[in-house]
Amino acid sequence: MADDTKTVAKTSDILPQAYEQLAPADETMINNALQVFADLAQGNVPQNVAGFFKDPDTAKNIVYKSIQLPLQDLDDDVAQHLPGGKPDSATTITVALQQLIQAIDAKLSQLLAQILHAKKFRELEGSWRGVKFLVSNSEVGTSLKIKVLSAKKDELRKDFEKSSDFDQSQIFKKVYSDQYGSPGGEPFSILVGDYFFGNNNHDLELLSQIREVSADAFAPFIAASDPGLFGFSEWSEVDKPVDLATIFDSVLYAQWNSMREHPDARFVTLTMPRVLARGSYGALDQPIEKFAFEEQPLSNYPEASASKYAVPTGTDTFCWSNAAYYVAQRITNAFAKYGWCTAIRGYENGGQVEDLPMHYFYNHKTGNVESLCPTEAPLTDRREYEIDRLGFLSLSYYKNSNFAVFFGGQTTQKPLKYDNPDATGNAALSARLPYMLATSRIAHYLKMIGRDKVGSFLELPDAQLWLDRWIAQYICADKFPTPEAKARYPLAEAKISVTPVPGAPGSYVAIAWLRPFLQFEELTTSLRLVVKIPASAA
Repeated sequence: MADDTKTVAKTSDILPQAYEQLAPADETMINNALQVFADLAQGNVPQNVAGFFKDPDTAKNIVYKSIQLPLQDLDDDVAQHLPGGKPDSATTITVALQQLIQAIDAKLSQLLAQILHAKKFRELEGSWRGVKFLVSNSEVGTSLKIKVLSAKKDELRKDFEKSSDFDQSQIFKKVYSDQYGSPGGEPFSILVGDYFFGNNNHDLELLSQIREVSADAFAPFIAASDPGLFGFSEWSEVDKPVDLATIFDSVLYAQWNSMREHPDARFVTLTMPRVLARGSYGALDQPIEKFAFEEQPLSNYPEASASKYAVPTGTDTFCWSNAAYYVAQRITNAFAKYGWCTAIRGYENGGQVEDLPMHYFYNHKTGNVESLCPTEAPLTDRREYEIDRLGFLSLSYYKNSNFAVFFGGQTTQKPLKYDNPDATGNAALSARLPYMLATSRIAHYLKMIGRDKVGSFLELPDAQLWLDRWIAQYICADKFPTPEAKARYPLAEAKISVTPVPGAPGSYVAIAWLRPFLQFEELTTSLRLVVKIPASAA
């Protein structure tokens, strides 16, 4: 790279050296010369040329009146840098300089692309673009806040390793103790982790520890699956004709399957695949003003020969973001519309991720201009169903469009199966993210209201009556509610009871029986939610 940089710097000396040899000329030659300067400077006189004039603002006017290119006297040191060597006419030198500029642009494009495509740089850019997408597309304010914690996966792992138990860790202190566990705190609704988890002991152990923090704080954790968790090297392999269920039934997935059977596994959601964070820089996707930068040049695609928009041979030269950011944005969007976070799945019911960046290319095999799948890998309906059954939340791209949709809402928990079909169905629905978002938020309110209100009532029945009235405002009275009504009033039935904790004066347990509405399914029985209410500080 050092030698290339010197070459670029040396060619920049051509302009002033050639300029010193200029004299009056006919108008055609003057216009040719002006065109060269205009191309080089993009409409502005370069500083190293303007310096030859007493008044830089009149540089172009002086050039127009006095330039001539005595080609026979052109310095050989300058000429050797021009394509084709020493020119023999004004037109030739114009073309030569333009070709030289193109060569410089190509070299700069190559060097800049090497930086942009470096693995660590792409990961960093993808993370910050994911944060930008979430913040820019959320109605933040007093009722919706987004907080960012910069912590690598290894740093979280070390935090847990240094602690005697998960509730002694620093992340537990920040998520639970400082907020949900403190009077006046603001509980987190969700935790979004820009992490990719694979099928290895380190990752699964860390995921289990984060799960404990999320369950205690009633804050579902949303992160992403690494393709290695499926046995793939990259997500483009997801369309291979293999039975995914058979892969996950093997002995290699014993730890993963054990984690899925834990009751608190429903507090963890893993998304897939990655999402294109931006289109490539270049004339077709995203042109830049400074120079003719092509981030995905023809040289990246050896099978192409006639077009610079060739079929991509891989995804390593593109910037991708974690799909967890896009789930979070659907959640904040639902909250802004309805005050609840259940309307987050389906084409028409909150699951659509719009305005995805696109990269276009020319397919030499079909002869058509096509687009790169902005979700890294397209999913068929059958494959999306398989992935959902295995405990993952997938983002499915709509072909020939610029949007994708979250159809499922599955958490990592493997629902229990019972002899009663209704019980089995309820177990499956209670393991879905929309249900967890609704019940977790109610748990936050129960604890905060209970902590503030229970101690102020003379009799426990008064507290019971107050909580029943409070929860009633979120129950939909319509027997056949519309999807919008379900989103605004997420409960079909609800009942709360408050009982004292034996041996702990002033402490209580609030037990809620909830039957929330879900977007496309219906629970037939109520589900039990238990929240501990500590003694009032007063």
